[in-house]
Amino acid sequence: MRLLAWLVGLAFFIAPTAWAAKPVDGLDAVVESLRAEGSLPAMAVVIVKDDKVVVARGYGDRTNADTLFGIASLTKAFTATGLAMLVDRGTLGFDDALSTALPGFKVADPYVTAHATVRDALAHRTGVASADLLWYGHRDSTVSALLGAAGALPQVASLRERFEYNNLMYLFAGELLARRSGMPWEEFVAAEIFRPLGMTRTSTDLRKMPELPNVATPYIRTAAGVVPVPHASHQNTAAAGAIYSSANDLGRWLRFLLNGGELDGKRLLRRESLDPTMTPQMLIGHTGPADELLFPGANFIAYGMGWFISDYQGRKMLSHTGGTDGMAAFISLLPRERLGVAILTNVEGDMARAVIRNWLFDRYLGAKGTDWRAAYSRWLEPTRTHAAEMAKAQRDARDVNSRPHLALAAYAGRYTSDLFGTVEVRLGPNQQLEWRLAELPFSALAAWQQDSFRIEWPTIGMNEPVYSLLTFQLGGDGKPARVVVSGPMLDADVPFDANAR
Repeated sequence: MRLLAWLVGLAFFIAPTAWAAKPVDGLDAVVESLRAEGSLPAMAVVIVKDDKVVVARGYGDRTNADTLFGIASLTKAFTATGLAMLVDRGTLGFDDALSTALPGFKVADPYVTAHATVRDALAHRTGVASADLLWYGHRDSTVSALLGAAGALPQVASLRERFEYNNLMYLFAGELLARRSGMPWEEFVAAEIFRPLGMTRTSTDLRKMPELPNVATPYIRTAAGVVPVPHASHQNTAAAGAIYSSANDLGRWLRFLLNGGELDGKRLLRRESLDPTMTPQMLIGHTGPADELLFPGANFIAYGMGWFISDYQGRKMLSHTGGTDGMAAFISLLPRERLGVAILTNVEGDMARAVIRNWLFDRYLGAKGTDWRAAYSRWLEPTRTHAAEMAKAQRDARDVNSRPHLALAAYAGRYTSDLFGTVEVRLGPNQQLEWRLAELPFSALAAWQQDSFRIEWPTIGMNEPVYSLLTFQLGGDGKPARVVVSGPMLDADVPFDANAR
């Protein structure tokens, strides 16, 4: 059956077609062929055209149009829309200074602290370091506490110089929404967006996901294949990526967006207040090897507020990817065509979602058949081999015969970063080193080479090769003076200085 699905799907990918009256004919075969090649356990697809849901469908065992998937950064458009509602009510301006709109906002650069606006934060153009390790390590801290720690956030670019994707800015945007509305972010989006739009299955509480019925199981790719992982539980990142939703619910969200802020005759905000979120605010250059799938043939790529904005076959296109532990989502709109799609899957980082979007848009627009299956294969194979190559390079560079310079107990202590908090190292009951960052639980440190130890993160997917390392740097007295955390999930090495002993 899988071979048949592949052959039928391939025919639909490459056959020249007049696209006639039913552009979605063959969708099932396309999805199933991609699921087979990408080892994707489950997917869901919703298509909206001219204010009607054309398709809302689940694929895979026990998956339907009501199955919940993590939509991760697709959440950002909900946060931006919530702030647009406050703009619509006259209680906020997109060009209000963040330090005024959100008392307590401060970064390391005084100029950016004083001049960065709400628009800058939502458009990822503050130039402030992304520092995801801050919220990851402080998963039990409130956003207010993280706001205080942000005073040490350094600049990686000048204000409005270039696009720098930053989840922390959306955490702070959620806090701004809460303070100005008088409701926590979770309550605001539920009361002001989900319920009025009839998104009855959509949830923001990551902690409840394992208890809810009909929720997709998260998976990640590993050297051993696709394996299940626990649901993410970083609730303090809610405004940047906590929403779980379904194909049916996202169909209502798509209709609302394509109608400029209105659904079934009920307007939640004026089109003039929503439009700035869907208008280019910051130009973006090449984003990476997935561009062929995410922005095929684009003449420009920009970011609005919660949306990537580019062109597709000469039409304005809005889109956004979402990725979290074991989940991958994608949403895309062609506003003038009143066409929108959302694709949900439960394997982190997979790009089959973009291929489905491209295939559908081509058929609706009558574009010549592009072999999107081949494009997916071109993306998938290097993705699988690149990690293995990097892991081999890391292993080959390792001196397996080296030994730590000190007795293990001598590495124990507390190491501090003004931004990220404290790393604590101790000798565990089994006489092996253990470590923890800020509020994370203690986990193992395995000897790697000399004074470097392999980190065991609480998040399973972060422990795949290439490994993260914690390296002790010794001072002139021969004692550890600093530890440096490095790894593929970090933008740069993160130093922590030893506390006075």
